[in-house]
Amino acid sequence: PAPPMSSIVGLIGAGNMGRGMAASLARAGRRVLQFDVNRELLASSTAQSPSIESASSIADVAERASDGGVIVSVAGEKAERAVFLGEDGLFARSPRETLLVGCGTVTVQFARELHEAAAAKRLCFLDAPVSGGPEGAAKGTLAIMCGGEQGVFDGATALLEGIGGYVVRMGGAGSGAAAKLVNQQLTAANALAATEGLALARGIGMDEGELRQLLQLLDRSWGNSTMLQRTGRIFADALATKDAAAALELD
Repeated sequence: PAPPMSSIVGLIGAGNMGRGMAASLARAGRRVLQFDVNRELLASSTAQSPSIESASSIADVAERASDGGVIVSVAGEKAERAVFLGEDGLFARSPRETLLVGCGTVTVQFARELHEAAAAKRLCFLDAPVSGGPEGAAKGTLAIMCGGEQGVFDGATALLEGIGGYVVRMGGAGSGAAAKLVNQQLTAANALAATEGLALARGIGMDEGELRQLLQLLDRSWGNSTMLQRTGRIFADALATKDAAAALELD
């Protein structure tokens, strides 16, 4: 069953993504118990809303947020391994049937390892990577690709809709991680193509104003991509600064 709205939601991670997730969950009416080893980041995140409270440890989150579920948003597989599988990690300290959601980008093999470890502890786990960046986390519009049992996904959907605009179950264990790796490869390819296009535009002699007009045109054309618009805006803003424009004039 879905965790009740009145339950405390645990959130591990207060970086660029965790901070936005905390704000979105609070805005959705959730009470959030957040932890991060970086106390400055944690203090900054909890200051966003009275509904966000700081936890003293991962074990504190595991014990106090078991009814509402715990979302983990930390950088890298090593950090996720420590959070989930550490001696005082979530798998060791969470009561049975607790909903645990891993939102990081990890290998399919590691995601399946987490599913197996969760099943051995009778915990409910989803590998649920996200896409949309810090902006999407802050706005609550992330795309969330989930892997795991249908029943666990159904129970987690309402919670995940607090941080996501599109929440989908891709399949069984590891399928969310697999979808994210495909997304990451395409993101990198699109970013590379975008920089090549911008370099061409600059080589032709387009200035800042012409580049912004080009981006508006491409936004309605087949050559458009999310990475083009994002990279293009950064490039155009750089051209608007005297120092960056002068540097680009160098041979």
